[in-house]
Amino acid sequence: MNGKWKIIILIGIAVMLGAVILNQQKPKSSSQITPSPSTAPKLLSTNLTAEERFILDPPSVEASRSAKQKHAQTVAKLAKMGNTIETKNCQPAPLVLQVKQGSEFKIKNNDNTQHYIIFDEEHIYKIPANGDLTIKAQFKYGTGDYGYVCKGSGLVGFVHVTL
Repeated sequence: MNGKWKIIILIGIAVMLGAVILNQQKPKSSSQITPSPSTAPKLLSTNLTAEERFILDPPSVEASRSAKQKHAQTVAKLAKMGNTIETKNCQPAPLVLQVKQGSEFKIKNNDNTQHYIIFDEEHIYKIPANGDLTIKAQFKYGTGDYGYVCKGSGLVGFVHVTL
């Protein structure tokens, strides 16, 4: 094989490798991305206060301690004691339900379609259309704030668990 053909083959290999690398660096299409609280669409009610909007945009894992503390304080401030979360169009009332650790609370779905409420991979609940489901406040880390997603709507509310 003469030098001319070797160069052509090497150029061909380089072009193919470049195409493979470029294809791997392309962002995933929206159909390949799994919704999470940060990537799912948010269908926020237009009548939320600034504090309510603030808690629905929690600080990242890399955020400063003071940012996380401010978020936790605001969630606690907005918490309403009770035993029922009512949802309509995936919008909960109250936005933050305060319950005691180990107690039961109910999620009531006031829509004509079922919804999935997701706290984490271990706590995914199917709420029937115009129905409700009772849940025990027994989460992985005990007391604290547990945000939940209404599937397809992103982060929509919190359960504030106390002693």
